Amino acid sequence: MEVILKENVKKLGSAGDLVKVTDGYARNFLFPQNLAMPVSEKNLKAIQEEMKRRSVKLEAKKDKLKETAGQLEGKEFTIKKKASADDKLFGSVTEADVADAVKAAGYDVNKSNIKMESHIKEVGNFAVKVKLKGDIEANIVVWVVKEAGNK
Repeated sequence: MEVILKENVKKLGSAGDLVKVTDGYARNFLFPQNLAMPVSEKNLKAIQEEMKRRSVKLEAKKDKLKETAGQLEGKEFTIKKKASADDKLFGSVTEADVADAVKAAGYDVNKSNIKMESHIKEVGNFAVKVKLKGDIEANIVVWVVKEAGNK
């Protein structure tokens, strides 16, 4: 049986693909899960329109991410941490700390977007990469400073 996939199905195909599957797999899994529909003129037109809508939506989201990356590029963020007299941190600055500092400045990022070679363990400035999606990324500078009250 030939079906049109509505969604990406692991090891089978991606949305919009025409695939040949067994009748039982289509009736018992793909159709009830709303992952596919039978091939017909009407369904082909419907899936093509849906794919166009998804494409426009994806392009708009990509443009928004590129705009965010452009705004983030070269920005500097300050993180205050407790440190010893020789500028070694008590603990370290992690991806979550950097994401919190970027969020506080009004950007929509989470810790999985922050790419660091290793956690920061001393006072200073460090280059950090923010990877938003795919090849859309920005480089920021993170300043780690001593918290007030340390000697």
